[in-house]
Amino acid sequence: MSILRTTLCFSLLAAAVRGHAVLEFSVEPADTVVESGQSAVLDCVVRASHHQQSVLITWLDEDGSRLTFMTDLYRSQLTNGSLYINSVIEEQRLTGNYQCMATLPNIGSIVSRTAKLSIARLNGILEEPADVTVYVGQKAHFACYVDASPAPRIRWLKDERPLQIDDLRMTVSPAGSLEIDEVVESDQGSYRCNASGLNSYKLSNKAILYINGDQEQAAHVAPPTFIARPRAAVVVEGRNLSLDCAANGNPNPTVTWLKDGFAIDMNDLDSRFSLVGSTSSLRITRIQEQDGGTYQCRAENREDSLDASALVQIQVPPRFLKKPQDRTEYSTKDTELECDVYGVPEPRVQWFKNGELVKYSEYYKLVNGNNLKIMGLMATDSGIFQCFAANPAGNIQAAASLKVLTSADKKKRPKKVVAQSKSIDLKHHSMSLFTSLKSEEGGKLGDVDFGHFFRRQPGAAPIDPHGAFSSLKSSGDDLGDVQSAFSSLKPALSAAASSKVSAHLPGPPTDLRAVIVKARFVILSWKPPQENGNEVEAYSIYFRQEGSERERYQNTSRSKLEEINIGGLWPGKVYHFRVVPIGADGPGASSDVLTVTTQAEEHVATAPQHLDVYATSPRSLHIGWRPPEVANGKISRYTVYYMETTSSVEHNVDTPDTSYELTGLNPYTEYSVWVVAVNENGAGAATEEKMARTFSAPPSDAPGNVTVEPSSTSIVVRWEPPPPEAQNGIILGYKIKYRKSGKGKGTTFTTTAGDRHYVIKDLERGAAYQIRLWAMNVNGTGPASDWTEIETFQNDLDESSVPGEPSGLKYRATFDKLYLMWSPPLNQNVRVRSYFIGWGKGVPDIYSNELDEKNRTFIIEGLEPNSEYVLSIRASNNVGPGPSIYATVKTQDEPPPEQTAALMPPMGLKAQVLSTTSVVLYWTDPTLKQSQYVRDSRYYKVKYTADNSLKTKILNVTDLNIMIDDLKPNTLYEFAVKLVKGRRESAWSMVVQNRTWELPPDVAPRNVDVHLRTEEEVEITWLPPKTTTGRITGYVILFTDNKTKTDAQWQALAVKGDNHSSIIYDLKPFTVYFFKVQARNSRGYGPFSNIATFRTGQNVARHASVQGIAENGSIFSSGVLLYTTIGGCLLAMMTVALVVGYLCCKRKEGTDLASPNRDKKGYQKGNQAVKPPDLWIHHDQMELKAMEKRHSANDGASSSGALTLPRSVGNDYENHENLHANSLDKRTYVPNYAIATPLNHAPPSQSSSDSTPSARPAYPRTNYQVPRSHVGLEAPPTTGAAVENLYSAHPSGGYDGVSGVGSNPGYLSQPPPGSTYAPGMNVLAESQAAKRIQGHPLKSFTVPAPPPVSAPGTPQAKHIVTVRPTSSPFKKATPPLAASGSPSAQASRISAANPPPHTADEVQRLQPSHSTEELNQEMANLEGLMLTLNAITANEFEC
Repeated sequence: MSILRTTLCFSLLAAAVRGHAVLEFSVEPADTVVESGQSAVLDCVVRASHHQQSVLITWLDEDGSRLTFMTDLYRSQLTNGSLYINSVIEEQRLTGNYQCMATLPNIGSIVSRTAKLSIARLNGILEEPADVTVYVGQKAHFACYVDASPAPRIRWLKDERPLQIDDLRMTVSPAGSLEIDEVVESDQGSYRCNASGLNSYKLSNKAILYINGDQEQAAHVAPPTFIARPRAAVVVEGRNLSLDCAANGNPNPTVTWLKDGFAIDMNDLDSRFSLVGSTSSLRITRIQEQDGGTYQCRAENREDSLDASALVQIQVPPRFLKKPQDRTEYSTKDTELECDVYGVPEPRVQWFKNGELVKYSEYYKLVNGNNLKIMGLMATDSGIFQCFAANPAGNIQAAASLKVLTSADKKKRPKKVVAQSKSIDLKHHSMSLFTSLKSEEGGKLGDVDFGHFFRRQPGAAPIDPHGAFSSLKSSGDDLGDVQSAFSSLKPALSAAASSKVSAHLPGPPTDLRAVIVKARFVILSWKPPQENGNEVEAYSIYFRQEGSERERYQNTSRSKLEEINIGGLWPGKVYHFRVVPIGADGPGASSDVLTVTTQAEEHVATAPQHLDVYATSPRSLHIGWRPPEVANGKISRYTVYYMETTSSVEHNVDTPDTSYELTGLNPYTEYSVWVVAVNENGAGAATEEKMARTFSAPPSDAPGNVTVEPSSTSIVVRWEPPPPEAQNGIILGYKIKYRKSGKGKGTTFTTTAGDRHYVIKDLERGAAYQIRLWAMNVNGTGPASDWTEIETFQNDLDESSVPGEPSGLKYRATFDKLYLMWSPPLNQNVRVRSYFIGWGKGVPDIYSNELDEKNRTFIIEGLEPNSEYVLSIRASNNVGPGPSIYATVKTQDEPPPEQTAALMPPMGLKAQVLSTTSVVLYWTDPTLKQSQYVRDSRYYKVKYTADNSLKTKILNVTDLNIMIDDLKPNTLYEFAVKLVKGRRESAWSMVVQNRTWELPPDVAPRNVDVHLRTEEEVEITWLPPKTTTGRITGYVILFTDNKTKTDAQWQALAVKGDNHSSIIYDLKPFTVYFFKVQARNSRGYGPFSNIATFRTGQNVARHASVQGIAENGSIFSSGVLLYTTIGGCLLAMMTVALVVGYLCCKRKEGTDLASPNRDKKGYQKGNQAVKPPDLWIHHDQMELKAMEKRHSANDGASSSGALTLPRSVGNDYENHENLHANSLDKRTYVPNYAIATPLNHAPPSQSSSDSTPSARPAYPRTNYQVPRSHVGLEAPPTTGAAVENLYSAHPSGGYDGVSGVGSNPGYLSQPPPGSTYAPGMNVLAESQAAKRIQGHPLKSFTVPAPPPVSAPGTPQAKHIVTVRPTSSPFKKATPPLAASGSPSAQASRISAANPPPHTADEVQRLQPSHSTEELNQEMANLEGLMLTLNAITANEFEC
């Protein structure tokens, strides 16, 4: 029997390969409507590729149950398989949905589309005719809309008698309504409609037609009024539709039809749009999907216009864009059956296997839309799969067969001639060996008697088990058969198998372990096989869930990769993993099985079900849903998220109910909505996003830019649509009303939505008119524009011919411009609408410009000096352009440049950040006096650009400062300023950069998870916030064993950078801990995440444990080690102090002998505070200069003046704020000056954003006790008062002072002692020096210069210079400086308060020299000075 079944399967598979389906429907049952009590037949014809006589046909009812005809008195099955119902009676529950199922034994089953059987019914009249009063000659309309299936027949009665239809005046529309045109007095009476179906009829109510005979009243002018309006409709594609519309008015209004604001063309021969008879109703035949939209019936007369709109929605039955195809796959593989369907509304897709609905699980999933993915194929997955698609317009199905082959089913391939027949026997026999190894046996591979599995033929060579293993080779083909053979092995067999691996196949991988275990994925790692590890080309990882025989596999992405991420797992499940290496000769031995249990997710709720969103008004949406399928506790609330589809701003509201009315929205705006259920464990899964658009509303603004162009008898009106935010929907047209000035009544016209101009004709000559416009959409008319007054011409202008050439051309040339002036053509009776100006160098009309008829002058700019240009001017109207008038003109020579002194650009530009969006700029104008007060008409141009934008903004300001408040948060900007004085402009100042403040995080981290990373290490992981207003520079972890404590009492751990995990040390065994995480940046801290709990085990990791030291109280215990370390450090410090003191005393004795005469005034010390001299040599003049240190007035500002060269502080988080870019480095027209200043000493609690200047601290002498070749960096003392450390980092407050667990609970305000801080300074002096393009003319000798270079490309060591303000005995005598801010203060090269103009020597740029000889010669000239400087320095450094 098994052989027969296998043969049948392969024959059917071959038929499928040839293009024939195994089973398919040639005729499917169709929807049927019958009269009650009549019989019905549902057809079903099935075609099979083989064994047609074996096909079994059964029928399914609405519940999916099979019909049994044994005791059924009404239903039976015909011999051809069709379903016959002898009497369809609703009381017997015979109506509803039916499906036909066809089954081919041992292959599978398919089911047909769903057919609906219903009884003809006449439900009622939806719209009854109503009484109407009209004047003689007007129209009358009576509605009669009936709900019936099938469509009923409509007859009309007048005065209870059948109405004799007058084809010239009366029309019955396809929808059943009656319209009477040109009513006469005899039409007065009662009317009613009679709707008859297959077996019933219904009469409507009576409606009276009244005829008003008041002729005087009928003669009055009246705007249009609708007596019939089109109704909204939902139509299936391919059917017909009628839209009724009728209106009365005086004069009789004209009715036009528009779709989405554009007129419908009914004159096309192929048009599917037409009017119903002599009425104004619209009929659409064979309606298509593109016909959906808003239809307008527009009735207008000269008094007014009126629109009636209806929305027509088209439903498109499902159709396949891609059908599933037959597949043949090997076991353990994954396969994907494709199914792409289109329909309106979007069809619902379901998959069936052998006639039963597929239940989606871990192995059966919907992917890539509606495709069915089956993972880890097994033989039981074979069958026929069907894709069903259904929507209200219909349903369809398509089938495909899937055949899963195992190694035993694989067909034998023809082999090439082999030298030895033994290899063929081994190849065939190996398959028998593997297929005979059943996992249920539980034996070892060594216990298998390979010689008895294969019955050897007489004379055949004996079978070697090792040869059978080595004969399994891929031969370049798919390894599915080999892999499936290995997948059936019991994991316990792998160790024994490794001992019998061939010499050419890799052995089993070792040390298989799970590096990371999460709820949905596992990361595995292993080591290469010890046997033939170099032969491994890839790895196959097999895994299966405990309790399931379905084994899946996944291959590594490249060779020599011993790590893989296995995803798609389920939380809280047990999985078994093993790794098989793949070599050139085939797969090797399998590793030992690793059992892993995935983490359990928090018990949050699943996504709410059946989310429904629809508009209820122009400013509201109704949102409804059902509770989650799995609540995992009590649902405390639902969070509704919504956002505009064109925006990225997300909003949310909470509600305890399963529906919500969302209000305060914008009209005619599309929103995206999703809902999340929240229980005591937090927020659950979110629903899929639903799109909904609010209803439109009347326009809230009038058309703009209304212009009028009069003539003698007409006016051309032009306009622009309302602003997009005021349209509140699709603009469907415009209404134009005009009247004579001073008169109340007017005439109205309407245009389509695409029109932007309209010609009002038949006006009086020389009359004044008023014009106004309205915009219209489906909801009505918006506000009107203001009245525009215009007067028509008295005489008509002729436009039957082109105008003549312009007259009176005059011109005046400069070196770069040409001024033109002309007069209209001599014959002014011809209409001129525009003028064309053309010019070119030697040739006319290379460039041209069109001007309005009102213009008589024009300026041509951008011409070349001393060049000859040819001009042309011609007038034009609607007929065409007239003749041109030409002229030749020569531009003047370029005048010599004005001998004016160049304006100096502003100096000392600083950018001080005030907030996330504002910056204050201030600068110094060197052309002003010391008071810096502007008394003339000068002004300044300020430009600024974001670093990620090419758009530059320019502002004009008359003061020396400006606040810019339209910046973006956390954005680096470049600022520059220039001086404008009359027609003169200075160059742009040096560019200064600064970054606006960022916003603190506003969303908590997500998915906080605490787990064991190893047996002892506890790891906490989290995901970053979904959205945040500022960048995240770190996280703070709080944990405690008592969550009733305040936040300040929790233990804290700071995580730097964009890391989302951390190891927690020093926890107590067998203790429940609570964890929460918050994001942070330089501007503050975000909210806390949900609290996660974790219970420690017996073993917990200790922080910074010392390897090799036991903690058992021995001589090497931690306490003894601590005291020993402290004692050793104290002894070492005392030794170093004695040595340093001895050396200092020896140095003093040596310098006393060679000290110069101290009686000179220059050597006398004023007091103990005198610091070593800060001596600079000006290489332009080879003289010594004392550089005065002036501290910046505001450390938080980014400066471009020659004031300070700031250093950075090593702040872990505040690496971006208040960047101090010294734009002085970019100047090349004056020498650069730079002073390196010491950092300020700020109190520990000062924030990094503080820009308040602080007092200058005293400098310890140890800063000078360094070798001359470099600058020493000494650590700050750990006890006593805080001493300045130029290179120490200061935390920005908050949690920065927390270094690990077990910290002081007062971490919020107690940073580590000894920290120093320079507020607002974050840019390294080295990086600033790297920007310079020329060397500074001033060089300090406080720290020696770097060694000379031999080539320009030789890299130089960077130096950080510390300057001390003092005087030098070798400096030229200078007048004493007045106090800062005094009017008598002298000019200073470094003081921003009094910057002098630079001399010509300073302006001249130095030529840098890289010659070693030149540098050596220069240093030799300074050798004498250096000896004296050494002596002075040694005297100041006495002990």
